[in-house]
Amino acid sequence: VLENLRRQSARIERPSLGPAAAGSRREVPWRLGCPGMDALLPDGLETRSLHEIKSAPRGQGASAGDWAASLGFALRLAALRLDGARRAGRPSYLLWCWTRPMAFELGRLSGRGLVQLGLDPARVLIVETAREAEALMALEEGMKSGALALAMGVFQSAGLNAARRLSLAAGERQTPCLIVTHPA
Repeated sequence: VLENLRRQSARIERPSLGPAAAGSRREVPWRLGCPGMDALLPDGLETRSLHEIKSAPRGQGASAGDWAASLGFALRLAALRLDGARRAGRPSYLLWCWTRPMAFELGRLSGRGLVQLGLDPARVLIVETAREAEALMALEEGMKSGALALAMGVFQSAGLNAARRLSLAAGERQTPCLIVTHPA
């Protein structure tokens, strides 16, 4: 019954993105890399979707540790996605978008840190903008290029309109999108 409901939902939500969609390409399974978690998601994470990552804050506000947990998890997911895309002969670039104030607050990406998480820094394209709306636009346009394995953004929040636009762009080009938002 549950599987039938999932199929019906997929037809309603994404009628043009079925396997026979024009220009469709074989999806690379995106697994979490942890057998217990992968058992809960037997098909892996949806690759034509927007996923929001947000840690559960411990208290009133969000600490640096809350942000670090979210970013570390997201970057590890990115490494798994890029590795799968590379092995399948698909584009293996990560687009990272955020604002200059967010970069100052959280600290810029470190090449050594990326390597330790399993990411090749030469495969990470970084866009840093003055305003959040510009970073969201860059993320959307990057996904539409079809040249990415994954698009990722770090924001205080993403409004419903922005999230919907990112979701549609992810579905159109089968490029998954991760956004990390404020833990609180």
